[in-house]
Amino acid sequence: MRRRVFTFLTTSVLSGGLLTTGEVFANPAKDLGVSFTTNVSGKDLPAIYLSPTRDVTSATIGLTRDDGKKLTLGARNIASGSKKTLLVQQETGSFAYEAKFDVVWKGGDKTSFTMKFSLTRSAKLELTLKKEDVDLDGRKLTFSVNNPVKLAELIIVGKDGKTLKHVKQTYNTTKTDQRLEISWPDPGGDVKYMDLKVHDATGFWKGIRLTPISISIPHDDVEFASGKWAIRESEEPKLEATMKQIRAELAEHGTLLSLKLYVAG
Repeated sequence: MRRRVFTFLTTSVLSGGLLTTGEVFANPAKDLGVSFTTNVSGKDLPAIYLSPTRDVTSATIGLTRDDGKKLTLGARNIASGSKKTLLVQQETGSFAYEAKFDVVWKGGDKTSFTMKFSLTRSAKLELTLKKEDVDLDGRKLTFSVNNPVKLAELIIVGKDGKTLKHVKQTYNTTKTDQRLEISWPDPGGDVKYMDLKVHDATGFWKGIRLTPISISIPHDDVEFASGKWAIRESEEPKLEATMKQIRAELAEHGTLLSLKLYVAG
């Protein structure tokens, strides 16, 4: 999962979407060095960062949210070249903010400016996929997620390690705790594994690797003396040959298998 950080220096009023990293605007208060973490998930909180190019005696940020909630953040004695983190105590959801910055620089100079931005905090993305949700013959699978979903990717990799198919399915969901479906065409080759990656509406993603395995190991029947369970010395090569094949399969799939071996007679 990743965290998007949007950095800019501005006194302009900004709205209408997220800013890309490094976008710079005309800015009479550029010395303050304002940047944001606008999208977070789980226990993390959105943040405003101050990285001044000259010493700051005090900085006060008055926040007014689009639902009317107000919040004040502040910091004192921020040295030039340092970075001050101010966390925004926000519940899950997306909110637009108008912020008023009041800055007192070392030496007594003062600067005030306003900005607009949006902050989003989502629940930690959880992806659930059960064995019965996978239909290999029908080439489709169903998964459950707890956040609104924007995109699902299914990357199908062949035995040679090359991608056979890369399927992308977009969604326009706003609800949580949903069951969604993705299907795929004939991959056109033997499948080694499939990676499912689900991206929520705020840009975080989670993935699951699926490994379709079908193993058939031919073997020769071991003969026993009538009424005896002891393996004859002459029959041991048959078991050794079968074990060699089992080890070869484990070398390819062993880290992915939970193996139980039964011997019956």
